[in-house]
Amino acid sequence: KFNYASCLNEVVNVIRPLAEKKNQQLVNKIDNDIEVEADRQKIQQILYNLLSNAIKFTPEKGKITIISKKHGKMLKTTVHDTGIGIDEKYQGKIFSKFVQLHSTYTKSESSTGLGLTITKELVLMHEGKIYLESKINEGSSFSFEIPLERNKNNAKNFDS
Repeated sequence: KFNYASCLNEVVNVIRPLAEKKNQQLVNKIDNDIEVEADRQKIQQILYNLLSNAIKFTPEKGKITIISKKHGKMLKTTVHDTGIGIDEKYQGKIFSKFVQLHSTYTKSESSTGLGLTITKELVLMHEGKIYLESKINEGSSFSFEIPLERNKNNAKNFDS
């Protein structure tokens, strides 16, 4: 069990220089009293993947907002960016292995196309779900929800 704000702030502090390099505004809105029972390192990997993608696909002077709150017995975090957006025809494939969307913003970036696949697997490992809302030229919102407490009956070993 750990304080989620502390976990998220660590990731934001690591990633902030990448946003500053592109003159992007990084806004973190979180309820400070959220305690979550999960694998801290894997949650940080989820956050790092979503935030680094948001920075990568958001142009200079864009804005990235992270909103985290309790949603019933769940923790919900949304990473919203004012980036290029994802065409509706690709949204169903975005979490598949080796999927890379090409655009003027990605031509100089190298990627394996596994980041969102790994992110989805880490969320599922925590008995959660991840989803996307996006509009071309308006931005994207990636949200994930995980239980605040592990289900003791189905508890997975996070160390495996």
